Amino acid sequence: MAQSSIYKRSSQWKLYLLLLALVIVAASLFYTNILAQRISKEERKNVELWANAYQQLNQASDTADVSFLFEVITNNETVPVILTDGKENILAWRNLDSTRAANNPDYLEQQLKEMKALRDPIKIDVSEEQENHIYYKESYLLTQLRYYPYIQLAIIGLFVLLGFLVFNTTRRAEQNKIWVGMAKETAHQLGTPISSLSSWVDYLKETEASTIERQEVLDEIEKDVNRLELTADRFAKIGSPPELEKIDLLPSIKRAMQYTRRRASDKVTIELNSSQESLYALASPSLLEWVLENLLK
Repeated sequence: MAQSSIYKRSSQWKLYLLLLALVIVAASLFYTNILAQRISKEERKNVELWANAYQQLNQASDTADVSFLFEVITNNETVPVILTDGKENILAWRNLDSTRAANNPDYLEQQLKEMKALRDPIKIDVSEEQENHIYYKESYLLTQLRYYPYIQLAIIGLFVLLGFLVFNTTRRAEQNKIWVGMAKETAHQLGTPISSLSSWVDYLKETEASTIERQEVLDEIEKDVNRLELTADRFAKIGSPPELEKIDLLPSIKRAMQYTRRRASDKVTIELNSSQESLYALASPSLLEWVLENLLK
């Protein structure tokens, strides 16, 4: 139940983080789209202003001051535009690749075809019988603004994916180390009583022991069986919240000392120095003795 609860909470946190990430992505794309629409409207106004200035320039008299109109026309340094006559012959253009226009005769026609597919032209009345057309497309800055969030999110997503893979690999490596440690501890915990039981079985097979001797052997076998049951109980409690109870710590300490003393070298002395007859605390007896045994090794 505890492991299920942990996994459930972990899944919930992952879901919350995913929803938060989706909200951030949606908000970023929404804001960028609004900003792009505003810039697109401004570019449309600038092109219309450019078209109006061009129309007034064509209709201006020889004595009129057209410096302002020239300034309006030349100030457009971002929005690509193409000016054509009524028969779609290219008369002028701005903010396109001049190198490609010089080297590729079809470059301007390709750009004009692309602009025609995007939107209708802005018409300029040159005379009662003639009109020119202005075609345009989004500036390079606006195009970058439209694609930038997707590129940014893709890079962030890539880093998140790499981070997740690294974290997952590290976690698996740690889990493998834990499993290896548990396997070694299991072999150690089971090895001693199993070896002892095997020895007692061989002893009973090879000797004709008296009733008293057999009873002593049975007592030792019972101790080993109890040890196996204790080991099984300890491993069954791994991953579960310990059931704490108020116990006297001194008997558990003495049992751990006795268990370790039998397996330690004769040169090792294990003693308990305590002036208290009892020492109570909340603990799990079997797990506490396991901890004490590992500390005394």
